[in-house]
Amino acid sequence: MKYLNSLFAAVLVLWTSSVASADLPWGGTLRGYIDGALVLTDDNSGWTDRGPGRGRYGGSSNGERRLRLTVPEASLIADTIITPSLMASVQLKYDDEQRNAVDVSEAWLGWRSPPAPGVRWRVKLGTFFAPVSLENHALGWTSPYTISSSAMNTWVGEELRTNGFELRAVVSGDESQLDVYGALYLAGDTAGTLLAMRGWAIHDREIALFDRAPLPDYAWTNFAGGPLVNQSRWFDPLHEMDDRPGYYLGLDWQSERWGRFNAVWYDNRTDPELLDVDGQTSWHTWFGAVGYRGLVADNTTFIAQAMYGATLWGRKNPLTGNRAMDAGFFTAYALLSYELPRGRISARAEVFNTRDRDGVTILGFDTNEHGYAITLAWQYNLREDLRLTLEPQLISHERSARARAGLPREMQEVSVRANLRYLF
Repeated sequence: MKYLNSLFAAVLVLWTSSVASADLPWGGTLRGYIDGALVLTDDNSGWTDRGPGRGRYGGSSNGERRLRLTVPEASLIADTIITPSLMASVQLKYDDEQRNAVDVSEAWLGWRSPPAPGVRWRVKLGTFFAPVSLENHALGWTSPYTISSSAMNTWVGEELRTNGFELRAVVSGDESQLDVYGALYLAGDTAGTLLAMRGWAIHDREIALFDRAPLPDYAWTNFAGGPLVNQSRWFDPLHEMDDRPGYYLGLDWQSERWGRFNAVWYDNRTDPELLDVDGQTSWHTWFGAVGYRGLVADNTTFIAQAMYGATLWGRKNPLTGNRAMDAGFFTAYALLSYELPRGRISARAEVFNTRDRDGVTILGFDTNEHGYAITLAWQYNLREDLRLTLEPQLISHERSARARAGLPREMQEVSVRANLRYLF
């Protein structure tokens, strides 16, 4: 935590001082958006209420369908050019679930070398999302295609905060560009907690810098008296327990003709046997992800991504060599979006699973899960700064551990959300 506070303070001081200085010839810009939503859910209790659901909004605590009018998010993004090579960005956000009224989503300083033939260098320092997603490339790390993110990129927004620096080499050709990049970061030791103890989710809520997320009640029915009995009932994304930095490496190639291809390798390198004073556990989490985004026909964008990895916690069994918990995971999605004169229509299909690899499912530490989801979205631009989106969604999932708590092993969630976004 001490590393992150120092890093954030440095970024914020430099940014605010540059904005306040009237002598700089380069100005800053303020952008943002406010969402208003009407959500109709089925009777499944949502994960934000510690229930077994996987969407952002679920049914009432009485097990009834719910019609909810809410403000899912309001974000303010300040970008500042300090010099021609140095820039800064801070995103402040409110959402209807976070514990602080206003929190920080991203805050970073960026430097790029002057234009020149050959290789250009870029450095990013601060707190920001790992560059995995190919769908979340609109303002404020949102998707221009759907309201919710895929399961893969929902998890990126929940747990994979980069608190450190990224170095990127950019090689530009006549019709293409190659990016080679890598990063070192701290305070990512708890990444994997939600995925192992709750499972995948599909929604549009990123966990802000000083926020937290609830873990499902049924996990404690299963883990009572077990090795995770001291785990907090909240997931906290900001913990550095062993002073070992994590890293990611990536390749990104894009051209106007062929589209964009990327590959990322991620490893938080933490010691998976640690528990800190706040009840947070360290999970050794690693994965590889590959993806493609491009125009496949007139006005038609196609995106596909896949991720494979594992998250582990606990001491090794001296007989089997297995950790107390070892969850392998896989997810993939395909999205097709057609641009209309005043909007777009999009469809996304995805699969996701976790596989219990530790051999102790009989004790209740069962992380086996599989499921799929289908999301449709219709957008209509009422005017340039006002967008209406209608998104029906089906999430079907099966998780063995729920049965031990008297909950359905198999669930299907159906929801419809109408979202009005004002951009400024």
